[in-house]
Amino acid sequence: MLPDPKFAKFFNGYVRNLPDGRVEVGVTCADKRLPEFIALLQKGSELSHVEGIERSETEKMFSGMFVVR
Repeated sequence: MLPDPKFAKFFNGYVRNLPDGRVEVGVTCADKRLPEFIALLQKGSELSHVEGIERSETEKMFSGMFVVR
Protein backbone atom coordinates (compact mmCIF):
# COMPACT_ATOMS: atom_id res chain seq x y z
CA MET A 1 0.00 0.00 0.00
CA LEU A 2 2.81 2.43 0.75
CA PRO A 3 4.38 3.09 -2.63
CA ASP A 4 7.69 4.62 -1.61
CA PRO A 5 10.02 3.50 1.22
CA LYS A 6 10.94 7.16 1.76
CA PHE A 7 7.26 7.83 2.46
CA ALA A 8 6.79 4.71 4.60
CA LYS A 9 9.50 5.70 7.07
CA PHE A 10 7.18 8.35 8.54
CA PHE A 11 4.61 5.76 9.68
CA ASN A 12 4.48 2.88 12.14
CA GLY A 13 1.60 0.44 12.38
CA TYR A 14 -0.21 -2.32 10.56
CA VAL A 15 -2.74 -3.17 7.84
CA ARG A 16 -5.01 -6.19 8.22
CA ASN A 17 -7.75 -7.67 6.00
CA LEU A 18 -10.91 -8.45 7.99
CA PRO A 19 -13.17 -11.45 7.31
CA ASP A 20 -16.02 -9.21 6.08
CA GLY A 21 -13.86 -7.66 3.33
CA ARG A 22 -13.00 -4.45 5.14
CA VAL A 23 -9.42 -3.44 5.90
CA GLU A 24 -8.23 -2.32 9.34
CA VAL A 25 -5.29 0.07 9.64
CA GLY A 26 -3.52 1.12 12.81
CA VAL A 27 -0.99 3.90 12.38
CA THR A 28 1.22 6.17 14.44
CA CYS A 29 2.57 9.27 12.72
CA ALA A 30 3.17 12.98 13.16
CA ASP A 31 -0.05 15.02 12.97
CA LYS A 32 1.22 16.85 9.89
CA ARG A 33 1.62 13.50 8.04
CA LEU A 34 -1.87 12.15 8.79
CA PRO A 35 -3.72 13.91 5.92
CA GLU A 36 -1.14 12.51 3.50
CA PHE A 37 -1.70 9.00 4.87
CA ILE A 38 -5.50 9.30 4.74
CA ALA A 39 -5.27 10.48 1.11
CA LEU A 40 -3.25 7.36 0.31
CA LEU A 41 -5.91 5.18 1.95
CA GLN A 42 -8.69 6.91 0.00
CA LYS A 43 -6.85 6.30 -3.26
CA GLY A 44 -6.44 2.59 -2.49
CA SER A 45 -4.61 0.19 -4.77
CA GLU A 46 -5.31 -0.78 -8.37
CA LEU A 47 -7.28 -3.81 -7.17
CA SER A 48 -9.24 -2.12 -4.38
CA HIS A 49 -12.46 -0.15 -4.14
CA VAL A 50 -12.58 2.28 -1.21
CA GLU A 51 -16.15 3.12 -0.15
CA GLY A 52 -15.24 5.16 2.89
CA ILE A 53 -12.88 5.59 5.81
CA GLU A 54 -13.89 5.45 9.46
CA ARG A 55 -11.43 7.18 11.75
CA SER A 56 -10.99 6.88 15.50
CA GLU A 57 -8.20 7.89 17.79
CA THR A 58 -6.49 5.77 20.40
CA GLU A 59 -3.75 6.21 22.94
CA LYS A 60 -2.02 3.10 21.56
CA MET A 61 1.33 3.80 19.95
CA PHE A 62 2.75 1.54 17.25
CA SER A 63 6.49 1.21 16.98
CA GLY A 64 8.79 -0.38 14.48
CA MET A 65 8.15 -0.77 10.81
CA PHE A 66 4.79 -0.90 9.06
CA VAL A 67 3.44 -4.48 9.03
CA VAL A 68 0.93 -6.13 6.71
CA ARG A 69 -1.02 -8.82 8.59
